[in-house]
Amino acid sequence: MKRFTILFLLASGIAVIASSCRHEGVLPEQQISFSVDIMPIISSGCQHSGCHGTQNTSDFELLNYNDVMDHGDVKPGEPKSSKLYQTITGQGEEFMPAPPYPALTERNIKLIYIWIAQGAKDN
Repeated sequence: MKRFTILFLLASGIAVIASSCRHEGVLPEQQISFSVDIMPIISSGCQHSGCHGTQNTSDFELLNYNDVMDHGDVKPGEPKSSKLYQTITGQGEEFMPAPPYPALTERNIKLIYIWIAQGAKDN
């Protein structure tokens, strides 16, 4: 029994050490592309009828890079200070996409975060 307990504690300690070695905030080496990765998320999540598409009822459209940068108040390199990131995570004054539309997936939110952190390039 002692042997099992020691092995369990060792294994648990290794798991804790391994999980604490994860580097939160370390960006992947792969460059996130606005046109390939981000614009499709914006198109599917924000350009619903009556929202930020061509026939919108909101104050602005999100149809291209300049729209996203300007109206999303994107601060390259600073995702948590960018209105776009705050809005899609519910940390801002409002949460988008607004109901009844579904929230963005965690994967899509992470892609937007990484894109902004990588400098929010028009690529």
